[in-house]
Amino acid sequence: MPPSRLFRHERALIRDSHEIGAGTVVRLIGHSSNTGAAELADRLGCERMRALFEGLFPDRDGGTRSGLPYEKRGGPRESTWPWWRAHRAAYGQGIRITPLQMATAFAAFARDDARIPQVRIALEDTRPVAAGPVICRPEHLDVVRAGLLACTTEGTAARVFAGTPFAVAAKTATAEQKGSLDGQPVTFENCSVTAYAPAENPQVVVLMLGQVMAERGISGGRVAGPYVRRVLEGVLNYWQALPVPEAPRRTAAADGGAR
Repeated sequence: MPPSRLFRHERALIRDSHEIGAGTVVRLIGHSSNTGAAELADRLGCERMRALFEGLFPDRDGGTRSGLPYEKRGGPRESTWPWWRAHRAAYGQGIRITPLQMATAFAAFARDDARIPQVRIALEDTRPVAAGPVICRPEHLDVVRAGLLACTTEGTAARVFAGTPFAVAAKTATAEQKGSLDGQPVTFENCSVTAYAPAENPQVVVLMLGQVMAERGISGGRVAGPYVRRVLEGVLNYWQALPVPEAPRRTAAADGGAR
């Protein structure tokens, strides 16, 4: 995972925002390597990358079947993908997906069957969640989960989730988007963190997305991470889903010793 790399059929370098170095796919995910993700896409090829993204959506319209009106379509729109799109889609660039669609796909990693759940918008609904398409094989699920956990223990979200009373599995994202403000062209950064917790027994998936003006040092973990942590802690405390801390044990002091 070099700091920058020029892939075949490409004219522009793909870069990482920080030094990552050699490592496994677990490190790639945890430290959010663009060059590493593009390498995987290069091995898969354009058509398999396109098919991979088509599998993220439960229906052919690129939606979640949530019932929400005017849901935007996500996923591939072209019949064929050029190499530049395949490389960049691997690290979250050059493809459209709504926050709800992304959270729904991410929830598959929190499920032992690796299936994308069917979204329901309801205040109270006790029906079991319908399972959608399988996102990956069990052995690949273990690798992805390890990478998502590494993100919060040593990777791009380690600082924001340090000291939580539960393990968190997460992925940060920082995606550039061109736009306009007061009639002037500007560049925004879409900064997000998607997470589930507790990592060993997932109960909830949270996604936070903030769109801010592009500037040096901006990242998904820095912008969205603190809010994701607050929501996870609030929800799990409200559900009483956190482990109860053990009371400190009292031991009798030996005769003449200090207590």
